[in-house]
This record gives sequence, C-alpha cells and structure tokens, in this order.
Amino acid sequence: MTANPQTPGQPYERSRPGLRRWYVVYTKPISEEVARRNLESREIEVFLPKIEEPAGAFARAGFRIVPMFAGYLFARLRIPEDFYTVIWARGVKRIISNADGPLPLDDGVVDFLKERTGAKGYIRPDYRLDLCDRVRVKKGPFEGLLGVVQGSIDKHGRIRVLMDLLGRRAEVQLPSWQVEKTA
Repeated sequence: MTANPQTPGQPYERSRPGLRRWYVVYTKPISEEVARRNLESREIEVFLPKIEEPAGAFARAGFRIVPMFAGYLFARLRIPEDFYTVIWARGVKRIISNADGPLPLDDGVVDFLKERTGAKGYIRPDYRLDLCDRVRVKKGPFEGLLGVVQGSIDKHGRIRVLMDLLGRRAEVQLPSWQVEKTA
C-alpha cells in the first residue's frame, strides 16, 4: 500500500472514490442480525459469518448456529461515501478504525471465511472422532489430559473417553467440543 500524496498518513486505497473494500463493523450487543438487515436494506454488501457450536454443556438441543465473531460483521464499503450510512444504521456501533480512519480488511480474510461457509450458510467444525482416536481435553476440569475415544458422539453431543486419572483408568463422558484429536 502506498501513501496518498494528497492526504499524508492515509493509505491510497482508502481514498480512491468508488473503491469497495471490506471493513469490520462493530455492532451493539447481540445485534449482529439487526445490523446485517439494516445495512442490507441500505444496499451495503454484508457478510456475517456464523458457526455451529454446542448449545451448552447441559443442553439437550445439541448444537446452535451463532455469529462466529460475537459483536462483529464484515461490510464491503466505499469510504468515505458509505461511512455515515453505516454508522447510523440500527444495530451498528462503529466501524473499526485507527487515527487515520476506518481500517480496510484484506479481501483474502473474508474470502477464506466465505469458502468455508457451507450451503447452509454457516461453518460447521469437524467434530468427527473415531473409536480409539487419541484425544486431548482442551476445556473443562480435565483440561490438558490425554485419553482414547471409547464411543461415538451421542445425541447430546457427548463422547466417552478412557483416561488415566490418579493412576487408574476411568471412562468419562465429555462434551465433544471439549476434546481435540492429537497427532
């Protein structure tokens, strides 16, 4: 990126009229969908990446779809033309900026996320674990311990893992999102 000779300290790409770039928009709490709808109604291209996650440690529902980055979405904007249209939209708090103004995002970041978004409109992590896979617990009271998968993921998103605890082998049931396959 080269400096703009007319506006020192500002990258040239941000100052070219009509150039659309991706920017990160910070939303009001739990207002990602409100902001998305309002920006789209103003003909602003928006990408709100979502991800499938476990509904909770004790939930019976299994999984839920939530924004991947709580409180944030991506908008393809012409700055300065679209600036006020965006910041005055319902659900929007601000555009992520520094002292020089809104910070454009590399298109590759959004392209990467869009590629991983399936036909259903969200990213689905690979929760597949096979019998006898070696796993490491990444969250919870057993964090950091190693074990071996002893069964498939049940309808509540839990998996049985054989672990060495206090010098004895014990089978524990853990939410599948708390374990990761090791090499």
